[in-house]
Amino acid sequence: MVWHKLFGVGRLSGAAFTDLVARYGVECGAFWEPDVDREALRIISRGDVTFLENMYAQFLAIPRRQRLAYIRNVVLSPNPEVPATWTEARPLLRSVVRDGAPR
Repeated sequence: MVWHKLFGVGRLSGAAFTDLVARYGVECGAFWEPDVDREALRIISRGDVTFLENMYAQFLAIPRRQRLAYIRNVVLSPNPEVPATWTEARPLLRSVVRDGAPR
């Protein structure tokens, strides 16, 4: 881990990325006894499924020194709760202004 802190995380396979995310997830409390599917880049914990394919592609695209922060701040960030009723959802919605149809 000291190596990763000093020099960043190098290129990992999808399976190694999944293992790394699972390990950090357990350490920070995001996952509890996760079921890790290394081939599908998927982690299941407490009934929640985390698909890592798109996050893995983004992970490879950013500089090495930023990769651990990406895992902590993006991959393991908590998902926002979905409002259960219209009353709860309405203040969260934003209006959208769209262009007219093409001519």
